[in-house]
Amino acid sequence: MKRYLLTSIFALASAACFAVDAAVEPITSSDIPEMKKNALETTTAKSGFTYLRMGVADTQAHQVPEFTQGFFTPGLGLGYRAEMGPSAIDVSASYTYGYAEDKEDRSYYYTLPKVSYYRFMTPETKSSFYYGAGLAWGGMKNKAKSEFIGIVPSATVGYEMNRKSDWRSFMQLDVSQPALAAMKSGDFPGPMAEFSIGFGY
Repeated sequence: MKRYLLTSIFALASAACFAVDAAVEPITSSDIPEMKKNALETTTAKSGFTYLRMGVADTQAHQVPEFTQGFFTPGLGLGYRAEMGPSAIDVSASYTYGYAEDKEDRSYYYTLPKVSYYRFMTPETKSSFYYGAGLAWGGMKNKAKSEFIGIVPSATVGYEMNRKSDWRSFMQLDVSQPALAAMKSGDFPGPMAEFSIGFGY
């Protein structure tokens, strides 16, 4: 009888120990910050954002002695950038304007729309350089009284910041060359340089 009773006590003690080991540990207040941190780290970054872009452009940047003649300020643009892993598709519209007292000397440059493809150099990081090319329908007039409306291809290099957050920002340099004219007057325009800074959500 004593042996049976002793065996039963050992069996119950073993079962209790197993139950304690298998139980889920309770969550304490000290665990909550770590859980939040892990949740933020596993959250997927936004796949795209809408942005406002501000910049300056020069339609005569290839003519160094006349660099200031085509300088525009300010320039504004709106766009949407959809990111897919290491790549992005950017759709935008922009307008820059150069004022002069003589209306004949006033300048402008616009794209509506412009579609670009970008490739990020370090897509897994919070900030990354990128490069790419684009194609736009645009119009241009410079102070040399040269006007152009038509297809404008471009090459781009840039740097995008805060890629893992909702609010994004970037700096970008575009070099564009009018290529196929639907309407033109005066000399065929040369390449144009444009530097811009963008902010988006």
